[in-house]
Amino acid sequence: MTQLSPLSLYPSPFPRKLFQQAVDVQKAMLLLYFRASCDFAFLKEAHREDYMASENDDGQYELKQVEVNAGAIGCFAIASRFSRLHRRMVSNAGIDASESVMPSDQTDTMVAETLYQAWLEFGNAEAVILFLHGNPNSHLMLESRQIQHQLESISTEGIKCRFITLKEGLNRLSLDPDNFSLILDNKYVVAVAFDRIGVYLPKEEVDLLQITIARSTAIKAPSLALALTHTKRMQQVFTRPGMVEKFFNNPEEAHMAEAIRQVQTKAWAIGDDEDEAEDIIKKATENPQKYVLKSNECSSEVAGNFFNEDIPKQLATMAPADRDFYLLTEKLRPMVVKNHFIRPNMEPALNVDATPELGIFGCLIGNTETGKVSYFSRTGHMMKTKLASVDEGGVWKGYSVSDSPYLV
Repeated sequence: MTQLSPLSLYPSPFPRKLFQQAVDVQKAMLLLYFRASCDFAFLKEAHREDYMASENDDGQYELKQVEVNAGAIGCFAIASRFSRLHRRMVSNAGIDASESVMPSDQTDTMVAETLYQAWLEFGNAEAVILFLHGNPNSHLMLESRQIQHQLESISTEGIKCRFITLKEGLNRLSLDPDNFSLILDNKYVVAVAFDRIGVYLPKEEVDLLQITIARSTAIKAPSLALALTHTKRMQQVFTRPGMVEKFFNNPEEAHMAEAIRQVQTKAWAIGDDEDEAEDIIKKATENPQKYVLKSNECSSEVAGNFFNEDIPKQLATMAPADRDFYLLTEKLRPMVVKNHFIRPNMEPALNVDATPELGIFGCLIGNTETGKVSYFSRTGHMMKTKLASVDEGGVWKGYSVSDSPYLV
């Protein structure tokens, strides 16, 4: 079974300084979201991160965070293949393709090594690594198989991997009543549950399965608490004064909080009980081109992002009670480059204006009860580059392609 992925013909230029800034802030960002997931009171009240090079008022480009993702992240198993392909294309064109301009990417190996480390920490040689999927025919399943192959190549213990869908999981997973082990098919103890389900599925069924897994002793990737922190609402909460610093109160970690602050995009809650809601709604209505209206969740039932004149239309018709499900962010002014888009079943788009979005991959293993981190890795990246003429991207919608950075 094969599936063609949309891609750019060549790597897209990206500022070297901003690439390194994105790499350097990754550990701090992972720690922020992990520590927040350990604070139940904070979650009750209230990680692929993606970045754009955005032009500021002085005409200079600066790194700005678009979103933070965890769990069912796409392309991590094939990002390194795009890097190798683009390195070959550039080299064949007689252009420098060394690692100084095209950084090495080992995302698939990083994910496999992290799962292997988690399996070792679980401490049961007979336990399995479980991949949970929503659709058995999706590209995420193909990527999971690639990770399985990586696991087989780096381990000598004969790790067993099992793949099940959401509906299968509801019937095939159970809890041991004595020790709360997660059991598959009344036979296999699950060491690591890797959630690749995604968001476009019946919420009640997803919640039911996630609660079963959350109650178990299996190592969760991600945990339910961590998944709750990876929402646009939490990104907005972290922009408030003191919210990032709350999780870096050790003076030796102050630089981490500052690094996060430098890349944050401005965001505002518009719920009925927010003091600033009416003021920011008024500004967005009068100058919608400066803002993006975003849903706090991605699902088949909730519309995603609204731009330009659609913003005042949505705000005018939105019931006050529905405002809690949305927020406003500043609209970035991304860097525009030229590239060629190669997409399955579509004519190539040649020499088009495009805007690259850099993704930095990182993995962390931690104990949510103690807050202690036992493992951290950051060796992966990729880019999604969309047509500059559209507001909403999407690789599988035909508006974006998988890309690699060429540092300038």
